[in-house]
Amino acid sequence: MTIIFRIQKNFKENSRFCLTHMRTQERIRQENWRQLVRLSVAVTVFILPVGIWFAQAAQKQTALLAGYAGYMILFLCITLFLYARRAQPPTFQKVQAGCYLFVALTMSFNIFVGVQPFPGRPATLFPLSYLLLEILFFLPHALLNLQMLLTEGAFLLAVWLIKDSTVWCYDMPASLTACVFGCMASFLIQDLRIREYRTQYGLQYVSEHDELTGLFNRRGFDVYIAEIYAQCMQRQSVCGILMLDIDFFKLYNDRYGHLAGDECLQRVSRALKAVAARNDAFLARFGGEEFLSVLPNTNDKAARAYAEELLHAVRHEDIQTVGGIVTVSIGLCTRIPQTENGWVKQVDCADHALYLAKDRGRNQISTWRADE
Repeated sequence: MTIIFRIQKNFKENSRFCLTHMRTQERIRQENWRQLVRLSVAVTVFILPVGIWFAQAAQKQTALLAGYAGYMILFLCITLFLYARRAQPPTFQKVQAGCYLFVALTMSFNIFVGVQPFPGRPATLFPLSYLLLEILFFLPHALLNLQMLLTEGAFLLAVWLIKDSTVWCYDMPASLTACVFGCMASFLIQDLRIREYRTQYGLQYVSEHDELTGLFNRRGFDVYIAEIYAQCMQRQSVCGILMLDIDFFKLYNDRYGHLAGDECLQRVSRALKAVAARNDAFLARFGGEEFLSVLPNTNDKAARAYAEELLHAVRHEDIQTVGGIVTVSIGLCTRIPQTENGWVKQVDCADHALYLAKDRGRNQISTWRADE
């Protein structure tokens, strides 16, 4: 029992991580959206031959034919809407809600076909639909199971009210068995998906983060800047890029050794990271003793104040060295993005500003105008 509880606990924690972390959430959104578009087309195409059979079976039962026609029109409208927006998926929450509604609608159609128009025959389509539909989307397992139980209850009620008592012994055990196996299958498949997502996230984290400081590395910066620059360009807001360099770090490293140099980098990183977190800014170790920070949706005054805060934070660390304390020089460049790749030139401008700060005596901020 202890092992089972441990497995269940790990499953819940990993599932919560996947559904709340931005990167895995985005992947789930894309996969669920693609699956939703494909299934809507597949289900609509599947309903056509079922409709021919249904029309022949229902014959003059107008209410049944009207019910089927209603489902057909509804699925057709959903398919056309999803297919038209297939290249522009909505938000994560809307995609998840769409998946729930689509599964509920499809299962209700299966109940409709399974119970009508042959009340005296066992339903075969409904039990199979558990194994086909419920496990195709990545949804919270508890809510998925709740939906399966509600669907099962609706089917059993429909069987009890509409179908002949002679087929109860077929439909009820078959659907209950399918429900149990559906819950088990959804748990196993989601567990495999969660493990894959966590593995992919771990590999991505290692590839985008610096091992020594825990900050983003150059690769992580390249991923981030493309996203944030596109957002700033769309909003026409100012984006500030700052290049930071630890003053005389090579001399510090040579005098005190590499271990002391690593400790210095870690302390400076922690100080910078705390300031960046307070200002909702991005921070990366750009290489060696250089750091790069991005402050989106800002203005010249706020970017300058942020740079001053970074400068004072490193001084406040009070890392002793020959002739004083460890300091940083900062180059700042602000501009409103005009092109998606404009950040390359802006980083270059911030780098020029950094060299100006060093030429002017270090331990200070230099600003490079965007039009220079």
